[in-house]
Amino acid sequence: MKNKVLFGKEAIAEMKKGIDIVYEAVSGTLGASGKNAIYRSFYSRNPMTTNDGVSIAKMIDLEDEAQALGADLIKQAAQRSNDEAGDGTTTSVVLAKALIDEGLKKIEQGVNPMILRKEMQEAGKKIIKKLKEKAKKIETDNDIFNIANISMENPEIAQIVVDSVKKVGENGTVLVEESNRLTIEKEEIEGIKFDKGFLTPFMITDSRTQESVLNDVDVLVTDKMFSMNSDIFLLLEEISKRGINQLFVICENIQGELLASLIANRMAGKFLCVAVQRPNDPDVLEDIAILTNAKTITQNAVSGQLVPMHYNYLGKAKKVVVTKDSTLIVGGYGKKEDIDNRVKSISNEIKETDSQYKKGLLKERMAKLVGGIVILKVGAPTEAEMKYLKLKVDDAVASTRAAIEEGIVVGGGRALYDISQEKPLNSGEEVVYNACKQPIKKIIENAGFDPDTILKDTEAGVVFNALTYKTTKNPIKDGIVDPAKVERCALENAISVASTFITNGCAIVDVEDKVNKA
Repeated sequence: MKNKVLFGKEAIAEMKKGIDIVYEAVSGTLGASGKNAIYRSFYSRNPMTTNDGVSIAKMIDLEDEAQALGADLIKQAAQRSNDEAGDGTTTSVVLAKALIDEGLKKIEQGVNPMILRKEMQEAGKKIIKKLKEKAKKIETDNDIFNIANISMENPEIAQIVVDSVKKVGENGTVLVEESNRLTIEKEEIEGIKFDKGFLTPFMITDSRTQESVLNDVDVLVTDKMFSMNSDIFLLLEEISKRGINQLFVICENIQGELLASLIANRMAGKFLCVAVQRPNDPDVLEDIAILTNAKTITQNAVSGQLVPMHYNYLGKAKKVVVTKDSTLIVGGYGKKEDIDNRVKSISNEIKETDSQYKKGLLKERMAKLVGGIVILKVGAPTEAEMKYLKLKVDDAVASTRAAIEEGIVVGGGRALYDISQEKPLNSGEEVVYNACKQPIKKIIENAGFDPDTILKDTEAGVVFNALTYKTTKNPIKDGIVDPAKVERCALENAISVASTFITNGCAIVDVEDKVNKA
C-alpha cells in the first residue's frame, strides 16, 4: 500500500465527511421517537434492526480512507461510552459532531486550536460537576423502572430487567444471552457455574434430567490429572471410613484404570465420584476452592499420590449440579472472611486493568463469589427481532446499573440544555455550551417538531415528551430521566474525541498501489 498525505483544510474536510456520515446514520435514532437502522452483519446475511448507536456505528466501514479516518474517530466516542456506561452512545456521537462543528468555526475565526482544546476540556469538567450536583439518588423502585423502561420501551420487559438488577445487587452480574425461544426468560444462579460437564454419563444420578446432583458433598479441588488407582484410592478409602460414599472432584482429567474403577464402584452402588475437568482459568479454580473452603492441591505441591491426610484439604458444598456441558456449585462452606478478601482483591484488579474484556471476566468472577448472577435469555419469533430486543435489554441493564451508581437527572436532553444556558467565559465554554443544546434539539427534531419553536415555548425545567408530544413540569415523576453517569460519560468522551480532532493539521491515509497490483 502507498500513502496519501492531506494537509490543513483539505484533511479536515475529507475526515469531516466521514464524521457526518456516522452522525446522520446514528443521530436519527435519538429519543423516544427516534427511528431504527437496518443492516446486515459481517457474519450473518440476515438483516438486523436496531436503534443502538454503537452497533450502527460499528457497521460503518467507509471505502474512502480519509473519510474512514474521521468516521473511526467519532466512533471511539460511542464505543468508549458503551464500555463505561453501557448506554449514551448516540448522545456521544451527537455531542461530538456538534463540538467539532462549533470548534472548527472558532478556529476559522482565528482562535488557537491548542488553547481552544484546553478550554473545552475545562468546560467539560465544569458541566460534569454541575451534573453531579443536579443528580438525584435512586430512592424508589419506580425510579429504577423509569430508567429501564426508557431504554426498553416495553414495561413488561423493563420490569424483568429491574427485578434482575435488584436480585444480583451491587457486585452481581446480569448476563444477556440470545435464545431460540419466543419470549424472554430469567435464570437465577446462586454460586459458581462454569462450562465443564461430567467426564462420563455413568456419573449421572437423575436419568430424567440427565444430571448428576450431589447434596452436602465433599469437594476435591486440584489441577492434577489422575489415571492410576493408586493416584487417589488411599484418599477414597479414608473418605469411606468416615461413612461418606460420595465425592465431587474438579481436576485436570481422570482416565485409564482409575476411571474404569470409579465407574465400577458407581454401578455396584458402593461409591459415587462425580468428576469434571477444571475451568480453563486457574484463578477461577482458586475462586472455587475459597467458596467451598477447600485447599487447592496443585501438581507442583503434590506430585505423587493423594493420601489420607489430604482429606483435610477437601471443601464442602450444599449442592452440586453437573450436566454434560456445565457445573453449578451452590452454597459453598467457604469462610466469609476469605470470600470477602477474594472479592476485594478482584475489585482492585478491575480498577487497575484498562482492558474492557478483562474487566468483564473479573466482574463475572466477583459476581459468582457473592452469589449474584441472573441470565436473561432473549427470544423472539424472528432472528431480527431477537437481536433487536437483545441490544435493548443490554442497554436497559446498563442504564439501570448506571442510574443506581451515580443517580438520575432530568431526561430528554434537558439536563445538559439547562446547564448550557449559562453565559460562557471563553471560546471553549461557548463551544461546549452550544454543543450541549444539540441532544434535546435532535430529540425534538426526530419527533417531527421544530426544536427552536418547542424550546421557545418551554420554560426552564419543562420537558418535551418526544413519545406523547406533550410537555411536563414534573419530568422525573413522569419517568423522563437519564442516568447521570450516562450523561457524564457521553460528554467526557465527546469532548475527548472532538478536542483531539480540531488540533489535527495533517491526515495520512493508505491508497491502492496500482503498479504492484498490475
